[in-house]
Amino acid sequence: MPDNAALLIPEGVVFIVLVVVSVRLLTAPYFIWKDDQKKIAELQAKLDAPERARRERFLDAQEKMRMKLAQEIARYTDGTQAAFIIQHYTESVRDRLESLACLFKHDAAFDSAWERFVDAIEKSKSVSQISFDREDPDGFVEIQRGKNFEYYHKMRSVTGRALVAFLTYDDPDWLACKNNMNELHDRYEAAGRVPFHDETSLDEALARRLQLGLEQEKPQ
Repeated sequence: MPDNAALLIPEGVVFIVLVVVSVRLLTAPYFIWKDDQKKIAELQAKLDAPERARRERFLDAQEKMRMKLAQEIARYTDGTQAAFIIQHYTESVRDRLESLACLFKHDAAFDSAWERFVDAIEKSKSVSQISFDREDPDGFVEIQRGKNFEYYHKMRSVTGRALVAFLTYDDPDWLACKNNMNELHDRYEAAGRVPFHDETSLDEALARRLQLGLEQEKPQ
């Protein structure tokens, strides 16, 4: 029996060595693959780093642009300063504002509010420049001039607030202001506002009014 045990020990050692070698040979591809995956991940991270940095810089620049545009819009929205600034609103000022807004005009809702905001600024300015030196026997021009100035002033305010809310992620105020835009238009139309914003459109409104009066005077 001892002789057999002495013979079995070397064979057992050889068997164990063969098993270990076999296991290592079988598992070697996995460990090679695992090591390769780690190296690939490290390499991909290095390749992605510049793109990620560019994306972060772009997002940071976009956020700064949002805040800058919101601040610019707020200057034209309410208060005595806004009224003063509007009188100095020029084509070059509009171009500068448009250059800030272009980044966000892919959004249809923003674009619609933006166009109404700019339109209200320009028309509130031009209405205020309509001359009083014209015949106005029944006070039509004076009354309608006041209604149009008030309408464009309020539209400028509500669209400006809507845009600031959009840019500052204030969704409740954005939705409320959007509703107010439509309500404002309907309210002034119901109040008898005759739309005009400068001397030319006023002349056209007066011509339509005259024509309507002549038609009403025709014998039935």
